[in-house]
Amino acid sequence: MKMLRIWLRLDQLTRQISPSPMTGRAALILALVAAAGCGCNIEVFSRIANSNDAVVRQGERRVHFFISIDGIQPDLATTLNEHSQLSAPRGLGWLLVGSAVSRAAEPLVTPITAASHASTITCSPPSRHGIIANAYLKHGQIVNGFSEEFATEPLWRAAMRQGQHVLSLGYVGTDGTSEARRADYGLAYPLDRLMAPPKTLTFTAGDLAVAGGWTAPESLGSMVGAREISFDVVLNPITHESRRIYVLVLGASGNRPVLYAADSKDLSLAPLAALQTDDPGSSFADIFLTEASPESTVLGTKRRVTLRASRGTTGQISLYVSRPSYNQAYPEAFRQKLDHLNLVWPDYGIKDATIPVTALQWVESQAMIDRFLAEVAVQMLPELAVDIVLFYQPLIDSLGHRSQSQLPRPFNPANADDVSKAFVSSFHIIDQNLSRMIVAAEASHAGLGNIFLMGDHGMDGIVKVVNVAHLLPKDHGAKVEVFSSGDLILIYPKAGTAVGTAELVAAELRQKLGETIYQGSPVLGFSAKRADFAASVPAADYRREWPYGEAVAAFAGVSGLWLRYLPLDANLLLEPTALGMHGKMVMATDSRTLFIAKGAHIPEQELGPINLVDAVPTFTKQLGITPPRDCVGKDLFN
Repeated sequence: MKMLRIWLRLDQLTRQISPSPMTGRAALILALVAAAGCGCNIEVFSRIANSNDAVVRQGERRVHFFISIDGIQPDLATTLNEHSQLSAPRGLGWLLVGSAVSRAAEPLVTPITAASHASTITCSPPSRHGIIANAYLKHGQIVNGFSEEFATEPLWRAAMRQGQHVLSLGYVGTDGTSEARRADYGLAYPLDRLMAPPKTLTFTAGDLAVAGGWTAPESLGSMVGAREISFDVVLNPITHESRRIYVLVLGASGNRPVLYAADSKDLSLAPLAALQTDDPGSSFADIFLTEASPESTVLGTKRRVTLRASRGTTGQISLYVSRPSYNQAYPEAFRQKLDHLNLVWPDYGIKDATIPVTALQWVESQAMIDRFLAEVAVQMLPELAVDIVLFYQPLIDSLGHRSQSQLPRPFNPANADDVSKAFVSSFHIIDQNLSRMIVAAEASHAGLGNIFLMGDHGMDGIVKVVNVAHLLPKDHGAKVEVFSSGDLILIYPKAGTAVGTAELVAAELRQKLGETIYQGSPVLGFSAKRADFAASVPAADYRREWPYGEAVAAFAGVSGLWLRYLPLDANLLLEPTALGMHGKMVMATDSRTLFIAKGAHIPEQELGPINLVDAVPTFTKQLGITPPRDCVGKDLFN
């Protein structure tokens, strides 16, 4: 006799059977009645959690992970593992052992975050999914590659179509803004336009008003000599709703005053965090506020404001106040659950360049988002009935943009310089985050399924910027639009300009880039023109399809040089504003990244060079489901 297992999703079942509310017992009875005619033994697995959309399934199905570590560099991961620096029980070091590993994985075409993620997750080229860079021109308008619709099917929609349930934590493209961009549960980057800018208050502690009217726990000790300051925070720049924040300063007459902050003068109402003024990286205080304006599109959401303090050489204190961030999450019951637990998306990093922070302190501040996403996974995996988790970690990419060219090579984890220590710390954080999430899944489900981990590109250490505006014809502005994204330069015909005219402008730029020498070599590393590619999509070979949308040509620099279009700057060579960048040709060594596949039926092996377009079809084959529609990748193990 067959065994039928019913995975009871109470919220879905009640909506399908009746639009009116239904008790758990009534829904269960109907499920049993519906299955009774099949001649099967029936097992039902169900437990209601704290929200209508959170249900734990107990049974034989396992949880699978598809993980993106943005900008992870294979040589750094390998070196750290060889030096026993990745020691978390189920972290990156554990994943590197007994797995199929490529230390030379290439993005499909463009090693830029949005384009590479779109190619990986849809296993199709930019010529078909439509995302060509982080930002680009489309019909004469600037579009955001992180929010544009995919023209091909991503992994999460293919899995959901086949009965799998998906949780996405920060993964590119799953912001829930349309049906195609929606998993079963999702948490995405909040919208910048709904957050007021950060600000910095600078003051001398001894000059502040004497503190009065405060209620504080005995653990704070003496209030003698305490000072105070208060200020308003705008929660939402559209509604202009604001809240007052109060800061108590203890030890104002000493060398190291300590600050406490809250949305009232009663410090007994919330957990206290001491703001140590000598460590702006790891010392912070969170204040949680709820939007109440009926005009808000995110009415009722919790806002998270993070404060950091630092001391200047003159004894002044700088108090950095983050943007009031919030959860861009779905469905609504999932967002409410996160808000209830104070799991609110942080405004990561310190965006005020005047606040002095070391690279190591900067990592501690920037890592808030990575740790937050891991904490959501740890808290929610025991609550949610999901088969697949899409998980994102941006820290290593962010550090690469900040400090890549300052990292001593060859990389040595024992180096005492601040940048080496910062890279070691960032990998330690990712290692711990992965382990905590995987351990939580292992404990709360029947077991682990397959774990696929990869980067989306590598990182190039930048030493100079080449301003291509000085290499274009003087009259180029009347003929073409020039657009930069990452290290990529794209040339578009202006409205009313013939394609042939734009191609001539691009040809002159190509010649000038080849003639421009820096430290004995031409600055041009990569160029492509649309005329050399297939005239239609799809082509017999997808690699012959033009991957840069409406542009007629694309360019990138050699290693160490970043091509930018800065027509208002008088200089050809400039100091870089970011010390790491990506977006060069995929065959460049610096563009390559790490790929790991771990599972019961995946043999341990060194894969050598692979392309990330093959990650999703390999993953779906291991799960026993079909890959997304329009997928051009192949199973790496077959």
